[in-house]
Amino acid sequence: MKVAINTDLASVDMMWGTPNINRDVMGHVYEYLFTMSEKNTYIPMLAEKDMDISADGMTFTITLRQGVKFHNGADFTSADAVASLERWHRMTTRGKTIAANLDTMTAKDDHTVEMVFTKPNGGLLFAIGQYGGLAVMFPKDVVDKYYDTTAKEDKEIKDADAIGTGPYKLKEWVRDSSVTLVRNDNYTPRDEPSDGRGGKRWAYVDEIVFTPVQDPTTLLNGLVSGEFHISYASPPAQYDQINSDPNLVPVIIKPGSKAVAVFNKKKGIGTDMKLREAALAATNPQEVMAGTIDNDKFYACFASLAGKEWGDWYTEVGSDLYAQNNIDKAKQLLSESGYKGEKLRWITTKDYDYMYRSALVASKEWEKAGINVDLIVSDWPTVVTNRSKEDVYDIFSTGIGFEGDPLGTGAYTPSWPGWTTSPEITKAETALVTETDPAKRKKLWEDLQQGFYDEVPYIQFGEMYTLRATRKNVHNFTGRQDLMLWNVWLE
Repeated sequence: MKVAINTDLASVDMMWGTPNINRDVMGHVYEYLFTMSEKNTYIPMLAEKDMDISADGMTFTITLRQGVKFHNGADFTSADAVASLERWHRMTTRGKTIAANLDTMTAKDDHTVEMVFTKPNGGLLFAIGQYGGLAVMFPKDVVDKYYDTTAKEDKEIKDADAIGTGPYKLKEWVRDSSVTLVRNDNYTPRDEPSDGRGGKRWAYVDEIVFTPVQDPTTLLNGLVSGEFHISYASPPAQYDQINSDPNLVPVIIKPGSKAVAVFNKKKGIGTDMKLREAALAATNPQEVMAGTIDNDKFYACFASLAGKEWGDWYTEVGSDLYAQNNIDKAKQLLSESGYKGEKLRWITTKDYDYMYRSALVASKEWEKAGINVDLIVSDWPTVVTNRSKEDVYDIFSTGIGFEGDPLGTGAYTPSWPGWTTSPEITKAETALVTETDPAKRKKLWEDLQQGFYDEVPYIQFGEMYTLRATRKNVHNFTGRQDLMLWNVWLE
């Protein structure tokens, strides 16, 4: 199976970096204790069953499956799980934040792990079960090999030690050329039917070859000719051409991420909440997205910070403030603000077309209300650097996705660029960390979203969807965000 990807890996070490391509490729090699069902609930993967949680929400007991082996033939045990979770706790942002109050983690026996926290923990299952959380399982001896005990830091795991429990094994990574995975003939699947990322996994193809292809035309030509079976990401502008080819199948990937504009709330014009409310009132999300994405199949406009695909997390709380398109109200709010007509410095980039185009359309809408915008265009690395500098901008463009739980993004916290310190949001976000009851967590999420619209830390214009494509002889390919090539076969 030949797959065209839009960029090369950053590392074969899943905890070494956060690019989606790392987890989508190496997610065939490594596995998690828990994973996501088709309905985006959390179900056991390398764990035997659901976690046992104490009544006070502070002690979590994980029972592991027996008979699972790593690619090197070693048994997967609780010692490996503890070592992997300790590494995850040290290395990843999610591990550091959601497991911040971890007191002890012990292997009670060969197949039981106990985690004890000093406070109730409402986000642990999400943190170790969501594929973006990167809490994958390594052999303990690999973790130990790459841990510098003197410096007390973890080193990057190299190709030869990229050992997991998954249905595929890493055969070779040729930088900027290809990543080759081969079937793990000793894989032990779960007994349950396939369900999202969970349940039974079958490695139908002998080998999967991922090839970085950055030029969209080269990618499309490769699909048409049969050089590639699957495109990881194609431009939406190619949808009609792909859809009209009898040998190709377009796949629209949902949920997506939001095109947003984030205010600097630490210093400058963006600290004025009335100004932020005015910008929100002046925004017509439908017009912004129509000017940003060329095909309306690839965006949607709705108030919820989480798409409908996320089930109970979808909520219309605050929807009366989302698509106001009310210039008169915006002008009134400006008159109540401290804004004196200064230029709002908006840093954006053409490296991501949607960032520049959404900024361009929205800034013209805001100007109708009297908000003057100075678009400052640079490359993406410069935007990333400058958005952490409180003196150089008032607003920046980016994309923000919902990742399975409100705690999946740092955008509602004081430490993330833009620096959200809004009382309503902070109160709800802080409570979500320790609340374990699902109904209460949902109510806190609704409180957070109401605070989002009341206090406007950033403006979300709309949700963007990705285009993938396959040849007709590819079967059982899914439209999930996370690339899954187990259970997929070629005719």
